[in-house]
Amino acid sequence: MRAKLIKGKPIADAIKDQAMADIRTLGRTPKLVGVVLGDNAGAKYYAANQEKACREVGIAYELHELPRDSSQKDLEAHVAGLNADPAATGVILLMPLPEGIDSRHVQQTIHPDKDVEGLTPPTSAGSSMETSRWARARPTPSSPCSATPGST
Repeated sequence: MRAKLIKGKPIADAIKDQAMADIRTLGRTPKLVGVVLGDNAGAKYYAANQEKACREVGIAYELHELPRDSSQKDLEAHVAGLNADPAATGVILLMPLPEGIDSRHVQQTIHPDKDVEGLTPPTSAGSSMETSRWARARPTPSSPCSATPGST
């Protein structure tokens, strides 16, 4: 069996087009909030790419930069504030976190409705069972990675 070359750009373009169409039906602009502690160049580079990708499909992006010496309690309080903020529709915690911060615990404090990575217990358990709202939005486990939107 010969290998088939998969062209990623048309697939990526189709995914972006579908995301833009889905976003237009929401009636409001969703907003992803990235949270970073300290001045980690890698995390900030990743955040810049997140912002660009969000902008391309019509999602607002905001980066919250907390001081490197923020405590676990400070970070959890900030996440709690984002959980309560109706304007923040998605939250992502950018890694790495400074030593002494339990990243898994902080990630689990993100409200499941705002957990865009699917790392909180309700969303991660649901995604493994294909029952969470995030899992329902993804291709099924049997879908090939080359599947285009709507082809599964």
